[in-house]
Amino acid sequence: SEINNLAWFKPKNQHYEMYAWNFGDGNFSNDMLPSNEYLMAGDYMVILEVENEQMCTSKDTLNILVKKDYTCWIPNAFTPNNDGLDDVFRPKGNAINDYSVFIYNSWGELIFENRNDGWDGKLRGVEQAPTGIYTYRIVTEDANGKVRTYQGEINLML
Repeated sequence: SEINNLAWFKPKNQHYEMYAWNFGDGNFSNDMLPSNEYLMAGDYMVILEVENEQMCTSKDTLNILVKKDYTCWIPNAFTPNNDGLDDVFRPKGNAINDYSVFIYNSWGELIFENRNDGWDGKLRGVEQAPTGIYTYRIVTEDANGKVRTYQGEINLML
């Protein structure tokens, strides 16, 4: 899933007769200690209305920000043979806004670099690279602006 944000709520005072929660996403609860799963990232205003034994009411609000979860999966092999399956080496995941791919040969020479597009196994965009193990460096930036760097090996198989 693209987002997995479950929030638990606890009022400051738990001695009321009635609790009415509005989670700001169309979900509601009358539980004293509810939870709510936010299915989409965004800003939400949570409203709690309470009532005591004398039927006096009170209302409180809380603004919360739900962010997308970041995930990044990098394959360890790919087959650039134009069969439509794993033809391009690139990171996959959620909340990746930007990425750069750097590929090095066994002598440590940079043979490919690109931004927001993966490696199709070609050298200089024309010549097919030989089957073998290559070293990669991938730099990602997530939806919240955090930069992460990954390094490893990729097996190019034809």
